[in-house]
Amino acid sequence: MFSDDKNIDNIETLFKEIQHYILLQRDFLKLQMVEKLTIIASALIVLLFVGVLSLAGLFYLSVALVHTLAPIVGGLTWGYTIVGLAFLLMAFGLYLFRKPLIIRPIIRFLGRVLLQDN
Repeated sequence: MFSDDKNIDNIETLFKEIQHYILLQRDFLKLQMVEKLTIIASALIVLLFVGVLSLAGLFYLSVALVHTLAPIVGGLTWGYTIVGLAFLLMAFGLYLFRKPLIIRPIIRFLGRVLLQDN
């Protein structure tokens, strides 16, 4: 059955094609991982820049709010205290709702990027 040279050549050709296919699949997986890591890294960089700029804007807006509240509450000290307590209250609220506001969106984003078939 396998004594024919043509059959042996066919098996060798099949084996080489399988090796070539495996190498192509490996290269394809590498390219997919590079693409997905690039998407994640670019999203992190954008998030970092937006976060820094937002914090700077929030800082200036809070100082403006303090100076707006100062004549109403009786001085800068009380204005800074009120704004500081407001930030602590927002931080506590963010901590309480961290799953729906932070964790779940990150999981959805990473799941969409890493598990999506192109």
